[in-house]
This record gives sequence, structure tokens and C-alpha cells, in this order.
Amino acid sequence: MRPPFLSATLLLSSLSLLVHATPTPRDTNPSLPFNTTYLFTATLNLGPPSNPITIQDTPSAGVIIAEPILNGTVTGPALNGTITAGFAFPSLLKNGTIQAPLIEMYGVTNDGAELYIRETGIGTPKGQITRIELTIGGGEKYAALRDGFILTAVNPSADRKTVMAKGYLVQNTMS
Repeated sequence: MRPPFLSATLLLSSLSLLVHATPTPRDTNPSLPFNTTYLFTATLNLGPPSNPITIQDTPSAGVIIAEPILNGTVTGPALNGTITAGFAFPSLLKNGTIQAPLIEMYGVTNDGAELYIRETGIGTPKGQITRIELTIGGGEKYAALRDGFILTAVNPSADRKTVMAKGYLVQNTMS
């Protein structure tokens, strides 16, 4: 066992080193290892939601709701088209967050390429951040949409009859 004065001396020595340590200067102009590019804005029309389905056997519990996506439009510099159908299945937890909303949609671009969109994410009933997995025809025309991943900011209207989502391509700048 150390004598008490030795423990106190070690503690004071350690504190002295911390006080006299020179901090590493922060990078005042950090560059991110990725960039974002605006792709599109989607406006979706929703049908009436299902009755809530209670989530059991989880610490946070809550409900799952099925919301039909009746149709919608996609407009932007990288993608233009129509959403023909889909469903959203958000899990609304007791703490007020939406965990892993699963959204699946089908549609077609203005030039006839069929598309399938699968989104997952997190947020609140007022808005979510989602990641889109996009399967799209159209060959090389849409190749850039496969070179990274798509993040969207999803914002439902107050009456929950429409949703607006803005999509951004996130790409690695380190390679």
C-alpha cells in the first residue's frame, strides 16, 4: 500500500502535466472526406394510415403504422419521374422518435427507366433522415447515382397527407 502522501504527490504531478500540456492546434479549415450533391425533390401523396400495431417485447415499445404512398413526383437535376405506388412502415416509439422507418416505392423516370426505392432512417414524426437504396434501369445515364449513397431529408406535412423529401448524393472524396 502506498503512503497517502505518495498518492497525493502522484496526483499533483499528473495534474501539473495536464495544466502545462500544450494543446494540439485544431484544423481551422477541415476538409470532409466526402461531398454532397443535390439530386432531387420528391413530393409524395399519402393515403390513410393503418390502425397502430403495438410493438411488444422491446424496452422502448411503441407502435408500427402502415402508410400507403398513393403517388408522387420526383424533380431535380439528376432524376425526374413519377412514383406510382409504395408503403411506409414507421415504428413510432414511446420516446417520440421514429426508428428505422422502412419505406418502399416504385416508379418510372421521365425517360422510361423503372425504379425501386428502399429507404431506412431515423427521426421524429416531424422529419426524418433516411438513406435510399436505389435500383434503377436506364444504363449509364444513371450510373452516377450508383457512385455513393443517397441521403434524404424527409418532411411530412402537418396533416400527414403529403411528404416532401430532398435527396443528396454523398460521395467519397478520398479515393
